[in-house]
Amino acid sequence: MFDRPDLIYLHDGSFAGFLCCVFESFVRREAPLDIVCREDCQTGLYAVREIESDRARAGRVFRSIGERMGEEARQLVQRAFLFGEGGRDLWLYRFLCRGYRYGPAVCDMLGDEAVSRVQKMALSVSNEAHLLLGFVRFAEYDGALLSQISPKHFVLPVLREHFCDRYPEETFMIHDKTHQMALIYRPHRAKIVSVKALELPPDTPQEQLYRQLWRGYHQSATIAARVNPRCQRGNMPKRFWGEMCEMADRSAPPLEGARAAGLQGPERGDAPSPQRSSPHRLAGE
Repeated sequence: MFDRPDLIYLHDGSFAGFLCCVFESFVRREAPLDIVCREDCQTGLYAVREIESDRARAGRVFRSIGERMGEEARQLVQRAFLFGEGGRDLWLYRFLCRGYRYGPAVCDMLGDEAVSRVQKMALSVSNEAHLLLGFVRFAEYDGALLSQISPKHFVLPVLREHFCDRYPEETFMIHDKTHQMALIYRPHRAKIVSVKALELPPDTPQEQLYRQLWRGYHQSATIAARVNPRCQRGNMPKRFWGEMCEMADRSAPPLEGARAAGLQGPERGDAPSPQRSSPHRLAGE
């Protein structure tokens, strides 16, 4: 049985840092009151212990999760750690404590609050990532594709495989404004880096035309008699609209206005290039 001191563990916010907190807890045989990122810590009545991130210790804990609880539990912990709301680390710690005790059966113990919370966190991350596979919109700047998103959870690691496979020969960036991070991809090389601020250049006339074309397609595909705003908000939550050109640019002039301004679209019968058909491509195409 672990001691329960009035103590809070602090880590650097990384997954390795969290795993080092788990390592420290088992070595010292103490169960902390809470586990939080240093940036989120507020001065309180309880003592704190800063846990340094150590890749060797984190690796030992990560391997032990797969060995003691199975691959399903390990993937569940990885996905739940991307959850973007408070209380995440403590629930994950409690889940792991039960996992070390009960083994692979822990994933099915849905009557346990810690297990239920971790399952719900992982599901919330997966659901948001699934929605963004269809809601991400790219714009072209100097030959590179750029998209900006504002997710609740840190979903870039989940989106990485899909978009790198979808556009293997493109250069693109998906900027997460919420977490100030970005997925940067060059052909066959991808990494996630910190991006504190991003200033975009003005849209080119061609980019403005693509926006108008996409808006025109969206409007022409709409059946006025079947419009159902409530259903639309259920399938396309409004918090995603700000980065979707067909929703955010609804106050822009119609397609005819773009042509009148001198922006010429493709002639009838012209086939678009398979690689550059439009910067505003659907993620699932």
